[in-house]
Amino acid sequence: TWDSGSNTGKYRYFNLNDDMIKLDHDVYASFTVADYLFKNDKYNFKLPKCISTQENYIYKNGIRLDLFSKETDNYMIEKIKEAIREKRRNIYIIIGKEIKVNEAISWLFKASNFKFFYYLREIEKDTRIKNKIDKNKIYFSKYVSINAIGIEFNYI
Repeated sequence: TWDSGSNTGKYRYFNLNDDMIKLDHDVYASFTVADYLFKNDKYNFKLPKCISTQENYIYKNGIRLDLFSKETDNYMIEKIKEAIREKRRNIYIIIGKEIKVNEAISWLFKASNFKFFYYLREIEKDTRIKNKIDKNKIYFSKYVSINAIGIEFNYI
């Protein structure tokens, strides 16, 4: 549904809790009258309350970024290396509560750091990694509702 618009948007809304989805969508508790969606079918249902992110795809499969440090750099390099080794097209970075998404984007992709490209250069030094990323075709999206970043890789 909402995830079909772009490659970096995959799983963006998969198993969000109520508070998360309400950040950028209107959610109605129930319909007050039966809606006729098809000629002879009536739909009138109440959605259950969702308070958990335990089964959220990005939370289960994403890379955690909780602070900016040398240890974080090493962790990120290993996790991104694993994704490239498996030739994953999309990776997700979950931003810790102490960091704002825009701050993480700046740290990873802008300013003087360009940490994400530093990670890729470090990964290229590993001769065991055969898959090569096209650095001119890396896209990212910020997911404010879940405090995360989606990154799309294209391979050469």
